[in-house]
Amino acid sequence: MIQQKYGRIVTLSGGGANRPLTHMTTYSAAKGGVVAFSKCFAMELAEQTEDIKLNIFQPGMIRTDLTTKPDVVPEWMDEEKVVKMADLALKYMGSDITEATRKVIPFVLPSCKANGKLFSGFSLLKLIRGAMKLKKMKKRQ
Repeated sequence: MIQQKYGRIVTLSGGGANRPLTHMTTYSAAKGGVVAFSKCFAMELAEQTEDIKLNIFQPGMIRTDLTTKPDVVPEWMDEEKVVKMADLALKYMGSDITEATRKVIPFVLPSCKANGKLFSGFSLLKLIRGAMKLKKMKKRQ
């Protein structure tokens, strides 16, 4: 990138960076580390003459091993509770990975001027509405 005087970098973080959970110390530390590294590196790149930009993508809650395999974090919750909670959360607050990744495109184009920006692959409005629905569902149970 330095030789060609151009480049676009998008790092991948997640909600654990700013919404830590018990028994998820390593996960949250890794996600927070990606954000801190990326913001610092973006500042360093901004001092250079080359057109290299770095931004951080948080896709939102998507179906992964963390949400479908309860044994990934055995101390967290029992298997039944993990599956039930994950299914509800994904239903009301989850992101579609295909839709979420489309939001990366503007950050990898030559016209991108953003640097060090953290951007989401989920709708904040959907997240808020989903959290409210999820809260109601939990009360009913």
